[in-house]
Amino acid sequence: MSGYLRDSKANGWTACVRFLFTEGKKGYFSRHTIMARSSKGSWYYYDGKATVKISAKSSLSSHLYVQECGRNKKTGKYLYGKSKKLF
Repeated sequence: MSGYLRDSKANGWTACVRFLFTEGKKGYFSRHTIMARSSKGSWYYYDGKATVKISAKSSLSSHLYVQECGRNKKTGKYLYGKSKKLF
């Protein structure tokens, strides 16, 4: 599965999305955030207008759920929206 993750503006939150792959009682989360590299080479959570390509795989294939989420720039905590079943 692949697609794009987009953030429309700088607002104190880094855009992210979380997928849950399930099969029976097993579950696997895959979270994707927008990251950028500083001029010194270190990675950081980007807050601003951006679009990145994402992709995820799992051997668990019964159901797939998706949740929009955001990472607070000051606290580093994630906030998750309501999950949606894709299949």
